[in-house]
Amino acid sequence: MNLFLNHIYRYPIKGFSPDRLAKTQLETGQTIVGDRKFSLENGDSGFDIYDPQHTSKAKFIVLAKIAKAASLNIIYDDAVEFITIKKHSKTLLEAELTTASGIRDIEFFINDYFDGDLKGDAKLLTADNHSFSDVKEKCISIINLNSVRKFEADTGLTINPIRFRCNLHIDGDLPPFDELNMLGKTLNIGKAKLKIFKKIVRCPAVDVNPTTAMRDTDLNKALKQNYDHMYMGVYAMVEHGGNIAAGDKISIS
Repeated sequence: MNLFLNHIYRYPIKGFSPDRLAKTQLETGQTIVGDRKFSLENGDSGFDIYDPQHTSKAKFIVLAKIAKAASLNIIYDDAVEFITIKKHSKTLLEAELTTASGIRDIEFFINDYFDGDLKGDAKLLTADNHSFSDVKEKCISIINLNSVRKFEADTGLTINPIRFRCNLHIDGDLPPFDELNMLGKTLNIGKAKLKIFKKIVRCPAVDVNPTTAMRDTDLNKALKQNYDHMYMGVYAMVEHGGNIAAGDKISIS
């Protein structure tokens, strides 16, 4: 089978735009480095940075609730812990994540930008070795681009795979939706081994157009009508770490 890694993405701030990576190093039992490292509260979430626990995404600014989040482009430089926020290529904010003043600037900007959309004051959250994922497990999300193409063909829609906010986009000979039948299977990418353990049930976030920041379709309804399920993509655990890069060949075992 000719199967390869097309793109690698991470989402530094939960609910906001991705970073596209040429390569990354996977660690056993971890997410992609920097993925969902930060979140922005939508009012008081009750999250404890000193005892971080999995928390419902409804507590944070996410596309499922606030489509406007897609209008901002977040650029994260993890080498110097620096964030840039842009809109339509215009820089709106630059701030250091290592200083109290930088964090205050981010929070002030977010509260002003989303004025009227929030339940309470937004606060930037992060905690050591914590990922603000939709699931409790530290894992990596994977989408088969052939499944997206099949979905497009069956609905007549043009669907940007970024809508599904997955970390790894795989391409090649894997038939559409075959990944949903691969629970317990392992994807071998270089020396890294990722064991698939769960199908991804989709939420209203996928209805937000990542280019226009408008909720312009109902993809969950379309999934249900066409395939009698609302799955798109799978979660996998890193069982053995290693370097991966866009273009790497993938085998299944």
